[in-house]
Parts: sequence; structure tokens; C-alpha cells
Amino acid sequence: MTASGTSLKWYTSAIGGTGSATAPTPATAIAGSTTYYVSQTSGLTCEGPRAAITVIINPTPLAPAVVTPIGYCLGSTALPLTATGTSLKWYSVPTGGTGTATAPTPITTTIGLTTYYVSQTSSEGCEGPRASLVVEITGKPDIRIDPVGKPKYVYCKGDSVTLKARSSVFITSYQWYKDSKILPGETKDSLYAFANGYYKVSVTNVYGCINDTTVYVFGDTLPDPVLSPTELQFCPNVNIVIFCKPASPDYTYEWFKDSTLIAGEKMDKLIIDKAGEYFIRVTDSFGCVTITNHSIATTYPAVPKPTIIRADPLLRLTHSYLRYQWYRNGKIIAGANAPSYTMLFSGKYYCEVSDANDCKEVSDTIDTENTSAIKSNQYSDSKIKIYPNPTQEKVWIESIIPVDVRVTDIAGKFITSLKSATEVDLASYADGVYIFTITNKEGELLGVERINKLSGH
Repeated sequence: MTASGTSLKWYTSAIGGTGSATAPTPATAIAGSTTYYVSQTSGLTCEGPRAAITVIINPTPLAPAVVTPIGYCLGSTALPLTATGTSLKWYSVPTGGTGTATAPTPITTTIGLTTYYVSQTSSEGCEGPRASLVVEITGKPDIRIDPVGKPKYVYCKGDSVTLKARSSVFITSYQWYKDSKILPGETKDSLYAFANGYYKVSVTNVYGCINDTTVYVFGDTLPDPVLSPTELQFCPNVNIVIFCKPASPDYTYEWFKDSTLIAGEKMDKLIIDKAGEYFIRVTDSFGCVTITNHSIATTYPAVPKPTIIRADPLLRLTHSYLRYQWYRNGKIIAGANAPSYTMLFSGKYYCEVSDANDCKEVSDTIDTENTSAIKSNQYSDSKIKIYPNPTQEKVWIESIIPVDVRVTDIAGKFITSLKSATEVDLASYADGVYIFTITNKEGELLGVERINKLSGH
């Protein structure tokens, strides 16, 4: 504080108190008014009256009110910046610098952020703090359309494809179009498309910048896969092939049996040997999924495994079948198609049988190598006689006990059988070799005889 006078004394009150020769310095931390007092003293130490000095601390104004950030599209026309306050001063730096009363106009030729600063000054000339305004210059919002769950912009038969608009920036509005015509009400970020055409979405960001993109959507025209045959019946443990048509490289296949996925089966055909209900889940190159028709596979009843009863040289089976085929040493015996076979040679024998469904089964193999039983006239009773041999018509059988006879041709085909036989008439049969198997009443083998039948000339 200062005053004009001699030997000044400073006081904080109008009367009383002790004066100080040191002038006070007003505190400016709090707005308001404070009164100080000062007197002067003559050379005779006479003190005069006190003069009052009032110090007013004016409040610092607040920073102006601003709206930030402010956005502009690249290349658009910008307006001068605004703020709410008194006697505004604009700066390009947060502190220091020289303010200007003219509000700046942002430049929109370059994408990026720019920060401006503004203060206000009170009527008493006090300047307040600076407020910051961020101006962002952006380009058009990036935008793309993705097909949801599909590799391409395609809708499946009887279905639709979801188109999803995506951007890396916040989008405030969407509008969809089809073939350049607005789709009323379609203002969300996704759209269900179920018809061929060009689909466009126009988007706007928070600063009003607009952009759009277009895709073409079409329907899946690949043919529906069909499983065949739809019904099949086969013999147990026989391999059967089920096909999917068409067999297209554009398909991926997943096979199911009785609604359970068959692991690893990815081809257009499947080899099966078990009954069940089969179908395929087919996915085409457009991501469309089709469940094929079902193929119902059933099996015929299993053929009972034949068992060979061996009564050398006779081999016979324990069950009856529709067809028979005997094998020796792994090779077919031509004409050996009867339920029994009379061995002419030792070897490894088995029989393949078939039922009415042409289902087959094979007996176990029996080994007759090095057996001496396969010979003619090995009778258990030496008093049995069979004659004549060769014969033109009848063959006579003489025995001290009743015997049964079973006659087959050389291939084992059944010819006739007789109980308590004494003669066999071959007159009506073709010339050739016939096998006579002689058994007693208990079925025990007594002997085997090869009879040559030769017609007289």
C-alpha cells in the first residue's frame, strides 16, 4: 500500500490500535473488500487523523462454456468456433501466448484433431482460465456388409441370409436399399435378404459424415442331394453301397446312422453291412445345409451255420438249405450241389449253402487227409454182396442183416434211398458212376460201393 505523507503509520482499524511503519500488502486469494488506514506524523511527533483506503479484490471469471468435441467431415465447410462468455479471448496454446477476440474457423482439409483454447474477461478486466475445444476432422465412415454364417452373399432355399453392416467407428444411423429403392423401416445394422438383387446400406457417423456400400445377393441354385436307394434289404455281413446324388465337389457330407454321426465318413457314398436308418447332412459351397431323405436298411435272417457230419466217405449237413456247393481244397467240386457228398478222395472239405434270399453261409472245413476209410468194399460184415458191377439195370444186395442203401451220383446228387434194400433198379438213369452207401438200421456205415451203370448195345 502507498500514501503521500510524512512518517506514515498503517492501521487495520479507524481508531485505536498500534500503527506500523510498514505498509501492508493486500491478500488477493479471496474476493471481497478490505479497508486499511494510514496517518502521518509531524516533526514534533504530532500524529494526524487517519485516511481510509479500501482495497477491492474482484472475482476471477470462470472458463467460458463450450461444446466439445466438434466434428467435421473432410473437406466440408466449417463455422467459426463459439463459446458462451464475456469479452472472449482465443488462443492456440493452453497457457501463454497472445489472445485474439476473433474466433478461429477450423480447417477441414486434413483428417485429425486440433485443440483450441478460449477465456473470458470480466468487466473489471480480470481474465479467467481457458477452456479447451477439440475439433475432429474425419473422413467418410468405413462400411462393409458381411453375410452372417455364410461364405457368400447367398440365401438358401426357403430361407434368407442376414446382411450385417460393420464399421470401425460409431454409426448413428442406417438406411437399407434394394435395387436403388429405399426399404422403409429398415434402419438397423442388419437386414434379412430373401430375394435376388443389389442391397445397399447408407450410414452416418456422429459428425454427419455419410458413406454407403452395395452387395449382390442371390439364391442357392445347387440341386438338392438325394440318398438312394431309399429302402434296401440284404444278407447279414454283406457290404452294400448307399449313394448320394448328385455327387458334387461343392458338397461336404456328414453321414448318420440312427441319428448318430458316423465319424470319418465324408464321401458321397457309404458302404454298410448293418441294418439301420441312414441319412446325410449335406453342406454346399454357399453354406446351405440340407438333410437328405432317409434310407432304411434291413437284413434278412441269418443263415444257420452248416455243420458237417462225417461218416467216411459220406459227408452230410445237419440242416436243410435251398442250395449247396461243396468245395475240396478251396476249389469248387463241379456238380456237388446236394445236402451230402460222398468223398472220392481225401482232402479239405467244406460246404457253402444258400437260402431263399440267396444269403450264404459256409461250414467249417474238415480235413480228411491220410484217411484210409475212403475205399470201396470196406464192409463191417464181409457177407454183404453188391452185384453186378458194372450193371445195365438192376443191382442186387445180399446181406445176412437188413441194410439200408442211399444212392447218389458221382457229384453227390441224391438219386434214391431204400430201407431193407435187396435191389436197386438203375434202368431209368443215365450211364455213369453211382455211389451206394450201405448202413445198418442204426445208421452205422457198413460200406460204400462205386457202381458203373452201362447200357447194353
